[in-house]
Amino acid sequence: MSQFEEAVAHTIKHFALHRSDGLEWRVISDVEGGVIALTAVEEAVLQRFVALPGWPHTVVTFFVLQDLSALQRQLAARAAGAMNLPPGGITGLGQRPVINLYDLANPEACHIFVNFTAMQQAGYWGDALAETALLAHEHAHPLAENATVQSSRQVTLTTTLTSQSPLSTQANASWLARLQAVVQGICERLCSYAPRELFTNSCVITAGFAEALCHLNHVTIARAALALPGRQALVAGLRAEDTLTPAGANAFLVLADLQAQLEMAFEVAAFQRTGATTCAAELEQLLQTQVFPGLSAEVGQHFPALTQAYATVSADLSPTQFIHFAHSILDIIAAALAPSGIFLHGDISLATGKEG
Repeated sequence: MSQFEEAVAHTIKHFALHRSDGLEWRVISDVEGGVIALTAVEEAVLQRFVALPGWPHTVVTFFVLQDLSALQRQLAARAAGAMNLPPGGITGLGQRPVINLYDLANPEACHIFVNFTAMQQAGYWGDALAETALLAHEHAHPLAENATVQSSRQVTLTTTLTSQSPLSTQANASWLARLQAVVQGICERLCSYAPRELFTNSCVITAGFAEALCHLNHVTIARAALALPGRQALVAGLRAEDTLTPAGANAFLVLADLQAQLEMAFEVAAFQRTGATTCAAELEQLLQTQVFPGLSAEVGQHFPALTQAYATVSADLSPTQFIHFAHSILDIIAAALAPSGIFLHGDISLATGKEG
């Protein structure tokens, strides 16, 4: 990342270098205010992680930037398609509040990027507990590299859809392809990506950050509840699509609801599997009382099964065993889509030579 440091050097307003307990920690920022407070949060998180067995880093570079556009440009120039980026790829990085980039094969150094604009928009900036949870989550990623997570990187998932009724009166194939693209993304996140988040959050909790992570999830649920009135705009937009049939409009609405909220299942499950049952119960109750009633019924109906699957999945799955687990998740998604007349078919196979 030295090239990136050179690229942003002309905008730097804050730089600091710290060395302690065998760790070199650099702070680089182009943001004027609030950096010292955020740096204190990062220092507290680092102190706890450095003491953990298996902590792999000896160098941490902590970037606090107005946005991540410079990082996106550099990754694009380096053909980042071969890198293990989060869902959304390079484009999606611009919306992420915090990200940790490190080399799985040589994790001695890591690079934490804090996106000031995204943090502000989400209401996290200045919320020390939320900041603690976000930073702890990113630092926990390398500690979550168990057999199941590694197996999740060795499979390929392909989905196809069929519909009981036409989605459109004029362009059914086109609308079905659009629907399938969204379903593919949901399935990849809930089957392949979810275990990485699940075990990372489990590490966060066992490292002593349960309160912070629970607070962050409370904030997320509160934002989801506040956003429910805006769902009517989506309903109106779907109804305004002249070529969509009522069945097609309903399918897209259900899918949007599933996409927005089913990921909370692995958030709740992390608390269940680590014994933090009080927070798990709080979060599920808030979802069932404040969020799910305003969504398609399929969300609340299938959320418990999905949560249970994550709460009980083994950390030691081989690639073949992981395929069976992923199929069980696909079955839950398929059951949620079936009442809308959408039938999901998934193929999950080993990707020979695929690396994380």
